[in-house]
Amino acid sequence: MRWQVFAGRIFACVLVVSALASFWGGWAPNGQPLAFEAHGERYLVAKKSGDDPQLRRVSLGDALDVHALTRSERYAIFFGTIRRPLSYPLVNSAGQAYRVSLAPTRSFDSSAKHVVLLLVGMLATLTSVVVAILLLLRRPGAIAFTFASYCAFTIPTVPLGQAAGEPGGIVSAILQPLAWLITAGVGPFALIAFALNFPAPFPGKLGKVLAWTGDLLLVVAALATLIFFDPFVTDAIYFPIQPEIGVAGVVILVVVTAFRYAGADGLTRRRLGWVLIGSVIAASAVWLELQDLHGWLLTLTIVLAEALPVTVAYAVLRHRVIDVGFALNRTLVFGLLTTTIVVAVSLIDWSVGKLLSQRQLATALEALVAIGFGVVLNSLHERVGGIVERLLFRKRYIAVRRIGERIKAIDFAESAETVDKALTLECGDILELRSAAIFRSTGDSAFIRAFATGWEGAATSLDRDHLIVRMIRANEATLELAASGLVVDDFPVGDRRPDVAIPIVRRHHVMGIAFYGHRTGEAHIDPQERALLERAASAAASAYDGIEAEEWRREARQVSPLAASREKRLMRSAGRRAAAPQGLPDPSPGSDA
Repeated sequence: MRWQVFAGRIFACVLVVSALASFWGGWAPNGQPLAFEAHGERYLVAKKSGDDPQLRRVSLGDALDVHALTRSERYAIFFGTIRRPLSYPLVNSAGQAYRVSLAPTRSFDSSAKHVVLLLVGMLATLTSVVVAILLLLRRPGAIAFTFASYCAFTIPTVPLGQAAGEPGGIVSAILQPLAWLITAGVGPFALIAFALNFPAPFPGKLGKVLAWTGDLLLVVAALATLIFFDPFVTDAIYFPIQPEIGVAGVVILVVVTAFRYAGADGLTRRRLGWVLIGSVIAASAVWLELQDLHGWLLTLTIVLAEALPVTVAYAVLRHRVIDVGFALNRTLVFGLLTTTIVVAVSLIDWSVGKLLSQRQLATALEALVAIGFGVVLNSLHERVGGIVERLLFRKRYIAVRRIGERIKAIDFAESAETVDKALTLECGDILELRSAAIFRSTGDSAFIRAFATGWEGAATSLDRDHLIVRMIRANEATLELAASGLVVDDFPVGDRRPDVAIPIVRRHHVMGIAFYGHRTGEAHIDPQERALLERAASAAASAYDGIEAEEWRREARQVSPLAASREKRLMRSAGRRAAAPQGLPDPSPGSDA
């Protein structure tokens, strides 16, 4: 739906902005002038830092007058600020109320331990956010939204809250509660909703009830966080149960995923297996986090917590969202090109600058080199791309070359059966596809399965009114069955399930449909391989058309001698009638004879 696509893009933008803002807040040199410690329902000054003269009025043990603060002021003090001073209402030990305005201290912990911890935290956040953005942009839906809400849980809350407090006024009053909501309030509940939706809701009425329950729990948690959470007021209730809520979310994910895994088979089992591994590791990280660790153990906990986003990303990216190998190939090509140009120009700059005293000549030579690289850029791209394909992606390179040879050979096929086998058996073997099938039009009201591999016991025909046939005829383009939400009861299932349907079209006439499943190892057909199969289908359309035309010519040659003999007999008969003598004049009286 369009609203899901729009909402996915908005959510992705929110995650990007939140992550960048938290990075800025985390690395900004600032510190809080006052640190408070909870004693029952009271918050007492536990530490003072900075050289602000106002700090002399503050004594350790003075209490924060929470009820003298508005809710937005509580959020501001709860998070702290980066540059803007804050007003603190305090009560001393004698019960006297006073107020001090203190600016944040301009300090930054540059120790190696703190810097490493910040870098690890940034890497963890980027990992989760990138996974969430990919899901939101490519497959917006319940799975993407719930898992993205959990990934937002990894964004550092305090730095983001500090960044959200910079504008001040009504803007910060809106942004700071939202910062708390997406980074600390709903993460475990989003994980529960994700567990009940991945890879699909449970079947039957019970499944619908569970899915709705998970979604409703997430919505209620979000509303409760926005409405009832109040810093220094209700945090005394929330913080003691926050670890238990996080543990409950991960435990429910592990239990639900294990239950699904036990009853799944084929591709679904493998996908759930990765999520189960990530869930167990994430559960271990949560348990370690509850042990109040420090140093490298805390760093290890942060790293382990990213196991779940990484394994979910692998399970999803490996199956019908993005082909990592294809992107990696192109990245390497352009990375090598860029590196080559930079190194070459830098080397020339250094060497010419050393050898020549005239800077103008050195600059001219650098410009010539840059222009030369620009002229031969396309050639370099092809050459470097070929090297990358041969060395790093040799198996696919060989498959591409072999299919290209088969495409050329299709033009010389003498029968439609030969073309059928080339599209299914040969292409399927080269790409190591789990299944392949050709359905050809019979000219009446059906597409009949002409040849197939991995389709034993599956559909043998498709009616012209079938949804897949109608979508193919409407678009005349490759159809991704999973992306279109097409589930056909009598199609192969599990490892042999077809992924794409490629039309065989000639002059807007759909002559057939080729179905291909994923490769051995559960890897989806990448864009380059899909383009090759589309070329093969186009060549097959020409071959079918040529074979049909040749059959018509053959029939015409068989009929022509009979037709010629009949025509000759008719012509001879007509000639004899024309040459016969005319009747004599009537010799009756009165005639001129």
